[in-house]
Amino acid sequence: VPFGRTPPPGHDHQVRARQGGFDDRKGKRERILNTSELMAGFPPDAEGQVMLANRDRRDGRQIVPADWIGDILEGGDPAAWDAGDFAPWFPGIEAHYRSKWHVRRGSAPLACGVGAYIAAIFHLVTHAFFKALLFLSAGAVIHSLEGEQDIRKMGGLSKKIPVTHAVFLIGTLAIAGIPPLAGFWSKDEIMAHAFVHHHYVLYAFAAIGAFLTSFYMFRLTYITFYGPSRVDPKVEHHIHESPRVMTVPLMILAGLSVLGGFLGVPPEHGWFHGFLESVATPVGAVAHEVGMGTLIGLMAGAIGIALGGWGVAHYLYAIKPGTADVWSERFAGAYRTLLNKYYVDELYDAVIVEPCKRLGQLWDWIDQHVIDRFIRGIGRGADVSAAGVTWTEKHVIYAGLNVIGYANHLAAWSWRKLQTGLVNHYAAVIVIGLFLLTHFLLVWLTGTSLL
Repeated sequence: VPFGRTPPPGHDHQVRARQGGFDDRKGKRERILNTSELMAGFPPDAEGQVMLANRDRRDGRQIVPADWIGDILEGGDPAAWDAGDFAPWFPGIEAHYRSKWHVRRGSAPLACGVGAYIAAIFHLVTHAFFKALLFLSAGAVIHSLEGEQDIRKMGGLSKKIPVTHAVFLIGTLAIAGIPPLAGFWSKDEIMAHAFVHHHYVLYAFAAIGAFLTSFYMFRLTYITFYGPSRVDPKVEHHIHESPRVMTVPLMILAGLSVLGGFLGVPPEHGWFHGFLESVATPVGAVAHEVGMGTLIGLMAGAIGIALGGWGVAHYLYAIKPGTADVWSERFAGAYRTLLNKYYVDELYDAVIVEPCKRLGQLWDWIDQHVIDRFIRGIGRGADVSAAGVTWTEKHVIYAGLNVIGYANHLAAWSWRKLQTGLVNHYAAVIVIGLFLLTHFLLVWLTGTSLL
């Protein structure tokens, strides 16, 4: 049976160069969930209110998970494993989905890493159906409980909000990979592609991530909708099904979560694959032949993984609900490690955040005590210089201009007296002028004087 295509030699690096969302750097760490997104993960304080005083911490621990994605392009899927094992410890109903998005986010890059480009896009499409369904279903639950998000304050809701429960369960089955829902076809195709192309370690990562996804999503379903009610009595008598403006879109998404996977059936040869084959298949790729027995075995394995996660969740939270607490006490060290997300956030704080804070404080000190003082000094110097220029202009320049003006005024007043309007005065001045001129000419030319 043809299953997958082997890209031509050297093609993987060319594809990576064209896909801007991925790179080959090892050990790259990316923080994908910020504090505001994980407010649902905050435990309530003594009064049942969400703690906001220290938004970066939860009981002394950071609540923002980080993940390793550096090896994804090589096909590795550690992000799926990393998020899947600590996601169950978030008490907020929507925080589970954000961690689940974190897990499934590793599947599409894994598919690209092993050359299953169409499968990656197919998984992105199916994932849009059931992930939107789950997020909106969580919103419907929160709406029904008048804003409550802590799953520890839920339980027994299946009969009180049956429509929300039904679509929620469909989303859980789809995201866990239970056939024939959409998540099964896309996730199984990625895992099968990794296996038949001999990426067994990557297949193991994907399988573990799929198991953890199934486990904690069914755990969330059991805690939220089944078992005894833990709802606050003040809220319980107000529980109501969401209006149609909310439930109808949920039903549409539930239908897509059930039927959307058939766009890619049969695997590798469905309508969706034919639609994208001309643009998403590497030039020179060779079809990979796989026996029918292998394909059936891979499908059975994927179903077993999904059912295994469901079975563990059913045992721990339906058959023997106290077992999880016993295990958390017995394996306290492992429990604390998972609860603290391998202390990655603490390490990130110590290595990145705190040094950056101290560097920022240093620059703040330099800004206040060096740069600001220098600028203020320049300002004070400009003030002094401006005052000096103003004084000089007022007491020197303006004073000099005033003296010249007054002197001109006095001269004009004095010379004005020469203008009498009498002819004899003017004749006398002319005679005196001629006499003086003649005298100076004789002195200059002959050295003799009239005087």
